[in-house]
Amino acid sequence: MGRWHYRKSFDRSWERAGDGKSPTSACAGVVGRAVGMLKTSATDGQPKADALTALNACYVLAMERYVDTRISSDSQGLELCIDLLKALPVHHRSLGGFLENVGENRAAYDRGLNDQIGNKVRAACPDAATVRLGAYAYFAWFHAGFAKTDHKVNNSIPADEDS
Repeated sequence: MGRWHYRKSFDRSWERAGDGKSPTSACAGVVGRAVGMLKTSATDGQPKADALTALNACYVLAMERYVDTRISSDSQGLELCIDLLKALPVHHRSLGGFLENVGENRAAYDRGLNDQIGNKVRAACPDAATVRLGAYAYFAWFHAGFAKTDHKVNNSIPADEDS
């Protein structure tokens, strides 16, 4: 396997998430590159698989790491819930539209994210469904929990092996 072409950009998102900072802004570069590739040259084979892996890695896995890091931090209660309630809708709105732009099912990615973090966020912020903080309301796609589908995503990050 060759070098995963999204490694350097993705590593920045992963690092931010591990530092308890939302990975959304760092993921914008990864998602932008993947979308650009999918719209031009990555129409099949390994390039397409790599681009789709990059989309999932940022949309699902980096946000999961951020949520896990924030939940395990010293900051709990209202501060934690406010941070999550701000970060999750921004992530959804900022990156989600790009998924549909290349023919991906945004709801399926949302379900993948919900499968990874839904119970954790509900446990950490049990009253979040009824809390409204300024312009940020707990968005329905997250709270609803989604019906199960057959959509399967690769929830692993490619190894960075040089061939």
